Amino acid sequence: MKAHMHIPIIILSLIFGTVFLADIAKAADSTKIAIIDLQQCLNESMEGKRAKKVLEAKNAKLKLRLDAAQGELDKLQSEIEKQGMVLSAEVLQEKERDLRKKQRELKDMVRDFNDEMKEEENTMKLEIFKDLDAVLQKVAKDGGWDIILEKRTVLYSVPGNDITGKVIEAYDAQTAKKGQ
Repeated sequence: MKAHMHIPIIILSLIFGTVFLADIAKAADSTKIAIIDLQQCLNESMEGKRAKKVLEAKNAKLKLRLDAAQGELDKLQSEIEKQGMVLSAEVLQEKERDLRKKQRELKDMVRDFNDEMKEEENTMKLEIFKDLDAVLQKVAKDGGWDIILEKRTVLYSVPGNDITGKVIEAYDAQTAKKGQ
C-alpha cells in the first residue's frame, strides 16, 4: 500500500522535472553568445596602431641611450685589454672598478628601460580597453548579444558569432569622431 503512495510523488516529480528541463532548454536556445578577440582589437584598431607607433618610437629613443652606454662600456673594456700590460696596478684596478660600475649601471639601465616600457604599454592598453568596453557594450546591445566571451577562452564557436571586426569598426569610428 505504501508503494502506491509513492507513485503520485514520482509522477509529479517527473512532470515538474520535464517542465523545468524544457524551460532550461528554451532559455539556452534564446541566449545569443558572441566571441571577441581583444588582442586583434589592439593590433588592428587605429588607436592600437597609434599606441604601437608611440611605443616603438619611445623604444627606439631609449635603445639609443642603451647603445651609447654599451659603446662606452665596450670602449673601456677594449682600453683595459689593450693597455692592461703597460698600466700600473693602481690604474688598472681603478679602470676595472670603473668597468664594473659601468656594467652595473648598464644592467640597471636595461632593467629600468624594460620596466618603463612595460608600464607604458600597460597604461596604453588599459586606456584602449576602457574605451573598447563602451564600444563593446553598444555593439552587444545593438546586435542583441546576451554574452560576449574572449576568443582565447573558447574552445569552439561558430564563425558568425565573432564580432571582433564590428567592434574594431565601431571603435575606429568613435576614435575618428573624437579626433575631429
